[in-house]
Amino acid sequence: MHIFNITLMFKNKLILFFAFLALAVLAQIISSAIINLFSPQTFDHIQHIPSTKLFGRLMNMILIAPLIETFIFQFLGIEIMMRLQKSIIFAVIVSSVVFSICHTYSFHYMIFVLPVGLTLGSYYALLRKENTFLAYLAVCGVHSFVNLLAFIVNYS
Repeated sequence: MHIFNITLMFKNKLILFFAFLALAVLAQIISSAIINLFSPQTFDHIQHIPSTKLFGRLMNMILIAPLIETFIFQFLGIEIMMRLQKSIIFAVIVSSVVFSICHTYSFHYMIFVLPVGLTLGSYYALLRKENTFLAYLAVCGVHSFVNLLAFIVNYS
């Protein structure tokens, strides 16, 4: 393969990464604004973290949670449904709903997480045909960045 083709493929993947990152952040901002209108107490659990535990919370949000959640909800969830011969749209929706339900702070928080889950699932679905491992890593990256932004907004 010519070096130009490799460079172009990498550039396209990078553009796609940032496009889905922007989409996930936008989904988070919009759903956050809507939730704050109807249920401002939804995010109250965030304010009750002692400052001595912030580093652990940061590591959980940007490393542990994205690795585990992406593996369970996007990788396993979508791949299992594809093996069961379900449509990719169905697989993304189901994995996103389960992703949302597992964020159990409150019913409103589950609603808040759903658009981000749909974005992560869609990104995984788009990349999985080429390489499931790289799709997993790319989705982990988007998930980590989204969580990092949420950490900065919530704890600064």
